[in-house]
This record gives sequence, C-alpha cells and structure tokens, in this order.
Amino acid sequence: MISVLVIEDVPGLKEFAAGLSGDNEFFIVSCSGLPEALEKARSQRFDVVASGPSGLELAKKMKLEGKKIPLVLFSGESNEILTVEAVSSGMDLILIPHGDLALETENIRNMLRKAAIRKRYCDDMEKKEAKYLSVIESMDDSIYMVDRDCRYLFMNQKHLSRLGRSSGLYKGKTYRDFHSEEETLRFEAQVRQVFSTGARVDEERDAEDGTKFLRSFEPVRNIDDDTIVAVNVISRKVPLSVEFAFPYRKSENLPGKGENSVYMVDRDCRYLSINPRHLERLGITAEETYLGKTYEDLHMRGKTEAFSRIVGRVFETGEVAWDEYQAGNHHFSRRFCPVRDRKSGEVIAVTVVSSNITDLKMTEKSLIEANRKLNLLSSLTRHDIINNLTALRGYVELSMMDDPGQDQLRYLEKMLIIADSITHQISFTSDYQDIGVKSPQWQDVREIIENAAQLIDMQCITLEIGFRDLKVFADPMLEKVFYNLIQNAVAHGGKITKITFSAHRHTEGVTVVCEDDGIGIPDAEKELIFIRGFGKNTGLGLFLIREILSITGMSIKERGTYGKGARFEIMIPNAIYSCE
Repeated sequence: MISVLVIEDVPGLKEFAAGLSGDNEFFIVSCSGLPEALEKARSQRFDVVASGPSGLELAKKMKLEGKKIPLVLFSGESNEILTVEAVSSGMDLILIPHGDLALETENIRNMLRKAAIRKRYCDDMEKKEAKYLSVIESMDDSIYMVDRDCRYLFMNQKHLSRLGRSSGLYKGKTYRDFHSEEETLRFEAQVRQVFSTGARVDEERDAEDGTKFLRSFEPVRNIDDDTIVAVNVISRKVPLSVEFAFPYRKSENLPGKGENSVYMVDRDCRYLSINPRHLERLGITAEETYLGKTYEDLHMRGKTEAFSRIVGRVFETGEVAWDEYQAGNHHFSRRFCPVRDRKSGEVIAVTVVSSNITDLKMTEKSLIEANRKLNLLSSLTRHDIINNLTALRGYVELSMMDDPGQDQLRYLEKMLIIADSITHQISFTSDYQDIGVKSPQWQDVREIIENAAQLIDMQCITLEIGFRDLKVFADPMLEKVFYNLIQNAVAHGGKITKITFSAHRHTEGVTVVCEDDGIGIPDAEKELIFIRGFGKNTGLGLFLIREILSITGMSIKERGTYGKGARFEIMIPNAIYSCE
C-alpha cells in the first residue's frame, strides 16, 4: 500500500483525497495546512506528498532535517517561478494539471505510484549503502580506493587513522603525498598491473618498523561497459610472528574470493546482515530467512554463550576481538569488529569475519608432531652425552689423584674446564629445545615475574612491580625471560638494592621495563650481550631471552646508562597484549 500525505491547500485536492480514500492501493492522510503537515510528516512515514505550494515548503523543511519526501506538486495554472524553485529544491515529481482534477485522476495515480516506487528504491539503496559502509568502517583493515593516477577516491576510518588524517582531508591527494618514493613506486606498479591485466594482485610487505602487511588490489569496474575505473585496496596488518592469528595467509582465503563468512549482529546477537558465503555455511537458501533470528537460533547453546561474551566485550571496549573455534573437523578463526555510529562514535553493532583455517591447523599439528619427535631424539642424545661426560670427568679426576707431573696436571685441569663447558652447553639445549614446542598462550606478566623471583636468592634486593592486569600472548617459557633478567641483575649488577618493573603504553603497543640501580652495561656491549656465547659463564641467558620473546613478535633492548644501572626494555606489539 502506498501512503500519501495530502495537503488540501489548492481547490480540488480535498475531493481528490476523498476519492482515493476508498482505494485499497493507497493509504491517505489529509491535513489542511503546513503546520499540521509538518507534525504528521515528523511522526509518520509517507511514500509521497501531494499538495499545492505548501508541499514545497514542507519538502524544504524536511530536507533540512535530513528527510527527503517525493512531492507531487499541484498548481491550478502554469507557474514558472514555482516550477524553477521546485526543481532547484530537488523535488522528485512535478504535476501542473490543466482543468478539473477529476479528469486527471488516472494520470495522478500513475504519478503517485512512480514517486512511491522511486522513493522505495532510493530507500533500499541507501540501506544497502549504509550496510556496506558500516561493514567497511567496522573492519580493522585499511580499505581505500585510488584511480589510475593513484589519487585517493575513498578511505575508511581505519586507513585515515593510520595516516593521521581527518575525514575529507585526503581528497585531491595521491599515494605519493603520504608515502616514501620507494614505497610509492612499488604501489604505482601494482595499480598499473591491475589496470592492464584486470586481475587482482596480492602482496606481502614489511613496513619500516618491521610490521608485516598483506595487501590486495582489486579492480573496480564500470557496470555499463565493464572497463576498470579504479582500484580498491585492502591492507591488513599481520601480527609479528603470529601468523596463526591471521586467517588470510593464503591468497585463496582472501576476501573477494568468497571464502570468508561475513555477518553483522546487534548487542542481542540478532542478525542484521549475512553474506552469501555464511548463508551457505548455515544452510540458508533465502537471505530473508535469517531476519529476526539470533545467533542462538542457528547454533548450539555452548557456542552461543562464547559468541555472546565476545560480542558483549566488543560493545563494552570498542576494540577488535579474535577467537578460534572448531566445527566438526573444521577449524575457524573469527574477527569481531565494532561498527560505530558515524555521528556519535557509539558501538551499534559488531561485524564478524569468519575464516576456515583447517589447513593451517593441520599443518600446525604436523609440525608439532615432528617437533615432538625431534625433541625426543635430542633428549635421548643429550642424556647419552651427559653420561659420557660424567664418565670422562671421573677418569680425569682419577688421573689427577695419581700424582701427575706439573704439565700433565695443567692439561688435566683444562680438560675438566672443557668438560664443564660442554655440560653447561648441553644443559642449555634442554631449555632451548622447549622454545616453541607448546603453543603461545595468554599470561599475566606480574604473576610471571613474581613466580620467577621466588626461584632466586634476592638477598637484600627489593623487587618492585609497578603494574597489574597486564597480559601478553607469549611462549610458555616466558617465565624464563624474567628469571634470567632478575638473575643477571643479582649476579652481575654489583651492589644493587632495587630491581623495578614498569609498563608504558604507546601507539605501537606497550613496553615493559626492567631496571636496577647497579653498575649497568657499557655502551659498546649493549647489543653484544644478546649474542650467543658473549659474556660470562655460557653467554646464553640473554640470547635465550631474545629467542623466546621473538616467537610472538616481542623484542628486547638494553637502554640503561653505564654507571647508573641496567635498563632492559621489552616491546610488546598491540596485537598480543591486553589490559583488563
């Protein structure tokens, strides 16, 4: 049914409205003038307005309020001024009948039908555009569009924030305006390739700060002649050394090839939109079938509870969340992205991108099994070597008891030192072989530091930890990192009285600092101390620390002042820490 607001401000409109009232095709609401029409237009939704000059004023006021209503304008005589004003105001339809309105009834009906159809089409297109933009803006990826000259045509908010730009300030700018010459030449070559071949291009690149990005270039075609008019670019940040947390490592799983389920839910986990791939996974044939349904309606209770918790957390924090789950023999990775109101910034929905990572999990399991077998072999070999070293030491000590000559004694003592060194090195391999054996997990940093400190004789040294509720995604051997830091400070720091741990957030992540008031590290040795074999004893402790941290993308540097104490800084990227 077509809803029509009739403003009876010209002769004949009252009778015309009365004639339409009995028609099942139209729902008629009549009013006598502009004030009443404004009130009704604000409280009800109409497909079209039929009126004289008052309708033009109504349309103007509604347009200022962000609402557009198609107008069928009636005038008893030709009025060029009124016509020009209506056109300039963006009116959808104008009708200037000649003679009695009764004679124009069918013509007017057709006008009303066309106006209503056009409005509904525009409303539908606006909804689809809003839905599309909400998905684009909710993604934790940089999404932007450039023309043949690499001039920006569009940027989502994520890319604007990465460039440090406000909305609209990119217009008229090119890729070169924001990037180095080398990076620009590389980007331009990819865009030219898409324009020349019409095929999508994927690339992985490293930023200057070591961050990895996976970038895809998609052709944008003219719907009339299929010519390429632009290139759409999706750039995804890959957490360092945490490929398993990123579902798009394989090109066939990239968005655009239909491999990812994408859907949007509200706070109550009610579906707002679902892409064809996810409809297929759910076994839904018609898009309308999911309308009004919640996640619980289509999934088991246990899965619903986990899903609801993550959605609730995204609504509360406004931050992207990840999780993995298993369905039958398949493994999936999900990314939950907040959808914000473009005016208020409030989270109004959550977009979920779900990717099948079964192949990745199978590869991971096979690698773990291979690693387990290698570790077993290493353990047996190490056990045999240590037994032989024990026997060797016994024979050397027996030889030293037989009153050897001075030269022989010196050689025997050197043999013991070498045997001890080999023993230390073999013991180190026991620690080193455990790195990466188990999957990384979320760990409370304060708790890890406290546990490590309990294993060390702190003597009279005070330990201070200036933070809590900091969790990092790291190898289970993380405790070894803090154990070695504290042990090194106690053993080599001189007369220290205090070891302090602190945490500092910044744009790239968070830095955990371990510092003491001892002698410190000479400038010439700040990098050498992390090299295997450098320093006292085996020279393996700090080397081991760097290796453990690097598994999930963390790094460590020494930035203290020699003579005032050591200062070790552990850099933790955004993707692998959380502060509750």
